[in-house]
Amino acid sequence: MPVLNENQAIPLQTFTEVSLPTDDLLESSRDSSATSWDKTHQRSVSHGDTPFALVKNTRPLKTAMKKGHQRAFSIPVGIQPIVTHKTHNRSASKTEFTLPIREERPVHRGSLLTVFTHRREKSRTESVYTIRRFKIPFWKRFWFFQRISSSDQQVYRTITPNHLALTPTIEGSTRVQQPNKMYKGNEISTRKYTILNFIPKNLYEQLHRIANLYFIFIVFLNWFPAINAFGKEISMLPVIFVLAVTGIKDIFEDLRRYNSDKRINKYFCRVFDGIRYQRVRWKDVKVGDLIHLSNNEVVPADILLINSSDKNGACYIETCDLDGETSLKRRQVVPGFEDTKADFRLEVEPPTTQIYRFNGSIIHSNDKRIPLSPENILLRESRVRNTDFVEGVVVYAGPDTKAFLNNGGPRYKRSRLEIQMNIDVIWCVIILVVLCLVGAFGANRWLNAYKGKNLPFLFFEINLSYETFITFFIFIIILQVLIPISLYVTIEVCRMFNVHQIHNAPKLYDAKTNTKAECRAMNLIEELGQVEYVFTDKTGTLTENKMLFRSCSINGTLFEHELQFTNGVEEIVPNNNLTRILNSGHSQNPIEYQRYLDFFMALVLCNTVVLATAHVDTMNENGVIEPERAPTKNKSLTDLTNLRKRFMKQPSSNSITSVKSVPSRGQPPIYEAESPDEIALVQAAACYNFKLLSRSTTEIIIRTPHEILEFTILKLLPFDSIRKCMSIIVQNRSTGKITCYAKGADSAIIPKLYKINSHTDECMHREVVQDHINKYATSGLRVLLVAKKDLSENEFGEWFTQHTEIELATSNKENKLLTSFEKMEHSFSLLGATGVEDRLEEEVPETIAALQAAGINVWVLTGDKLETAVNVCYSAKVFTPATKILRLTEMSRQSTETALDFYITKLEDECQNSNITPNSNRYSLVTDGKTLTFILDEKTNLTHKFVQLIQNCKTVLCCRSTPLQKAFLVKMVQNYLNVVTLAIGDGNNDVSMIQLANLGIGICGQEGMQSVMASDFSIPRFRFLKYLLLVVGFWSRDRLTRLILYFFYKNAAFVLILFWFNLHAGFSGSVMIDGIYLMVYNLLFTSLPPICIGIYDRIVEEDMLLEHPELYKNARERKSFQNLNFWIVIADSFYQSLVIFYLPYFTYYDSDIGLWKFGTIILSSCLITMLLHCAIEVKSWTWKHIASFVVSIITFYLFAYIFNSVCVNCFGTSANYGIIQECLRSLDYYLLLVLTPILALLPRFTLTVLTTMSQKKTVEHHLD
Repeated sequence: MPVLNENQAIPLQTFTEVSLPTDDLLESSRDSSATSWDKTHQRSVSHGDTPFALVKNTRPLKTAMKKGHQRAFSIPVGIQPIVTHKTHNRSASKTEFTLPIREERPVHRGSLLTVFTHRREKSRTESVYTIRRFKIPFWKRFWFFQRISSSDQQVYRTITPNHLALTPTIEGSTRVQQPNKMYKGNEISTRKYTILNFIPKNLYEQLHRIANLYFIFIVFLNWFPAINAFGKEISMLPVIFVLAVTGIKDIFEDLRRYNSDKRINKYFCRVFDGIRYQRVRWKDVKVGDLIHLSNNEVVPADILLINSSDKNGACYIETCDLDGETSLKRRQVVPGFEDTKADFRLEVEPPTTQIYRFNGSIIHSNDKRIPLSPENILLRESRVRNTDFVEGVVVYAGPDTKAFLNNGGPRYKRSRLEIQMNIDVIWCVIILVVLCLVGAFGANRWLNAYKGKNLPFLFFEINLSYETFITFFIFIIILQVLIPISLYVTIEVCRMFNVHQIHNAPKLYDAKTNTKAECRAMNLIEELGQVEYVFTDKTGTLTENKMLFRSCSINGTLFEHELQFTNGVEEIVPNNNLTRILNSGHSQNPIEYQRYLDFFMALVLCNTVVLATAHVDTMNENGVIEPERAPTKNKSLTDLTNLRKRFMKQPSSNSITSVKSVPSRGQPPIYEAESPDEIALVQAAACYNFKLLSRSTTEIIIRTPHEILEFTILKLLPFDSIRKCMSIIVQNRSTGKITCYAKGADSAIIPKLYKINSHTDECMHREVVQDHINKYATSGLRVLLVAKKDLSENEFGEWFTQHTEIELATSNKENKLLTSFEKMEHSFSLLGATGVEDRLEEEVPETIAALQAAGINVWVLTGDKLETAVNVCYSAKVFTPATKILRLTEMSRQSTETALDFYITKLEDECQNSNITPNSNRYSLVTDGKTLTFILDEKTNLTHKFVQLIQNCKTVLCCRSTPLQKAFLVKMVQNYLNVVTLAIGDGNNDVSMIQLANLGIGICGQEGMQSVMASDFSIPRFRFLKYLLLVVGFWSRDRLTRLILYFFYKNAAFVLILFWFNLHAGFSGSVMIDGIYLMVYNLLFTSLPPICIGIYDRIVEEDMLLEHPELYKNARERKSFQNLNFWIVIADSFYQSLVIFYLPYFTYYDSDIGLWKFGTIILSSCLITMLLHCAIEVKSWTWKHIASFVVSIITFYLFAYIFNSVCVNCFGTSANYGIIQECLRSLDYYLLLVLTPILALLPRFTLTVLTTMSQKKTVEHHLD
């Protein structure tokens, strides 16, 4: 690590806390940094020190600077006299990352820096592309369709504003042409079905179940008279019932999506019709319409900003539903555009999924072209903030908007259990075919033995080929129950009750928001018990997005701050010691006391915070201008108006003036900023009576504990990702003193401090602050260092003159500006450090710890900047001190591949040298959206290497990722690792990954209900995920697994009994059990006990599951529902069927027992055996279990008694009058009911005991 002195800039190859040293890429993430301040601080807690770069801005904005309070506090201006400054706009830096490997690479700063507008939110423009892989439909591969498609493609789309194509009339406006009719309208639809396609599409999805195909085939066979074994109409009922239940469920799910679309499409906005603005529904908005939007109004389509109430043409938007960030983003009216009625047209690029990219131009009537950039467009679902009104032309509508294109749309999901069940159903079909072939071959041999003989039981002419063919299909119908249609009905019933339990679970209910969990995909409930990867959003999911000032270090003293609730709002409590020091005045050491004052003045001055004011649009919602309109209907607006009045002051000259009107102490001010941490710092300063009273683009007025001060802003050096700090140069109007204040990451500020000698007081002070910084890092706080230096007028004047010349330069401007910043930002005096907490949601660390203990890999996918996300991961315990961090943040494909190869080789070598298994999960990976661009691109062939690397990582953090990148990461892990994935988020930017994951969970957060509407499950808070997976998922998977295996056993045993009978009946396809029993056996006699297992059974109590999450991992790894268990069940059913059939067979061998009595005895023995088998499967007996067994037995005997008493010839079946009564009078009947189950269940009971003992030892080992 290179050594820096105070005059050196930050080298482009220093590393943050998640970086690895150049001599060893595998250092612990929590190693202490160097104690000497002459050396580079190797851990950046707040911002890191990875080299970044900004995109070159080819068009500086030119706006006039005017006096007065500017609502657009980030408006760039041209070169001004000494009393002006170029304002700070932190909304578009493009982040460049470099490889954490010792390699020499040239640094091209000249093309990487912009100073006119540093846009923070654009640290995701080209640096984080969205990637979308479209599959070409097969019909478009033909030459004819390729010609049609190519003719429709346009490099740019030309848009003529609709209000310029209207001719005003007396009655109103008449559309004389529709210049943009070829483009899509603004109506959206996310539903899967329509009235016309529901039946075919839903049937297609349901036919993914192999069993459904089989059942339909059986129904088809029953309509042939030659092989009709049962009533063809009755055989249709079970199939229709199963398909109808699933179809109705899908209808209700799709209706929710339809109602959501309908509600959104019916929103209103104001569209210009050539004379005035009219109230129009969103769905009726068209490309080219001129739209008027007021403050806090949601943007209905992607519109080009051409007018704003701000005098400098700026407006602010909030994009939390797009990228998850609640910070404000600045947008600018197209430069030089003043008249909305001027004749012009637009040329814009075709719709793309890239949220932060937009290219095009405005063409005026004189053919003058004005280029467009992303800062000129307002995207659909963003919200206008801090602006009275804006106006713009729609360029993309409805399905063409970037928000809609980033929504992958709903898809049909199937659980792993259902997929495995399909495989086992195929095996059942194979077994069935084998049995039918054996039966057909046996019938052929049996009939061939009697061919040509005149026998009374062969009253027809024998055609061996025909009889063999017919017998095969007769056996299919007789043995059809081998594939259990009742299983699907039972599963749907159990799922429905499990969903009811989720909706009413007390531990899934949030009393604060009065919200409970909801299941929106009933067929995925068992998938909750098989999750291996969790992909979570950060903002609004892990964190509350509320920054709280928790600590500061001044003069080597650490001042912790507690929190308290005031009127339901969490606020910091001033530190008593710090308050006492500030109130003591000059009784303290004057130098130390001045440092306290300068520290808080830096917090108030060095930021972009402004005071909130009311925004009133004189146009009402119907498009009518009301000049006298006042914000009386909205209480919050009224409060803001009063607050604004208190902040107003009398006009003043450049001389010293006092503020005639200042905020009262009764109501705290309302601050606004692009970054919530800046608000936290200003609020903390206000607690100690350092209050921001007014801020404009030219001056700042603050209140200190002793006086009110006015400052002229001379220059603002905005924050950027190369310097990782910001500075402001101000002049005190009362003293004329010029001071430069700076704040930024520790790695950025430390090299800019003035050089000191060892063993001095200042050296000791810095070492103490370093210890405090390390403590902040351990606590997961975001760290900023604060510094200052005084400037003489000559010093500043000389620098400002040179800087002004650089701003006017046309060549190599970026590099020169960076050099100019470095000339100013040096020789600072350290004032102190701050620790700000990004407040986590309740119990987030505990939840993540439990998930990791359960063997679940947690990935954090966020659109936020890297440093913020890293700090949150430490706070949330996603990263732990024992975990080593791998850094993968690259700017090119070659460097990405080099880094991947290096890490993979390094890990393999370390595993070999230290005998550590590759999947020991000792590492965590940090990457960004730019790097993901290369990894997710199929052409780079880097995906498989990335997958190889992440398999060795316990957790992964992906920063600056777009919605589609999140989705493709989820899909990549699913495809390459073949694991069950879960995605959880609370915003519209999470919808794509929620829909693409095996399980999507939406959180009812502050960012709208988009994620909830697209999810499979919804929960009130992230902490409920622990109970949902570890308890509900564990129970659901265990219940349905045992239920399915039981049904396969039950049906296979029942079918084999019929098959054994045909071995002694000439393979005739006859049965000894009445057809009525065959049809109702699964429905009435054996359905309730397994349903109770599927709904109420608990193999482990919830307290044990929550206390020991390892049980989840142990159960998932056992994979109780797999091929081996299936074949064990089939073997068991084979054995039990032999006992159930042949024990009565040999008991009554060579006797005159009737066919139906023999069948009834076997049926009774089979029923008792299967019910007792089900009793062995029960793990937690309740009265409901006992009742289900009792009811099943009573139902059988009651049904049999009534049926054999009153039914002589029912449903076309043979009569078996009085059979059950005869059986009940026989002693042999009772002896067989006792002996048969004992012999049949002895192997199963023995296996269950041995398995339970083995599992008990395994569980005890895990718990120990």
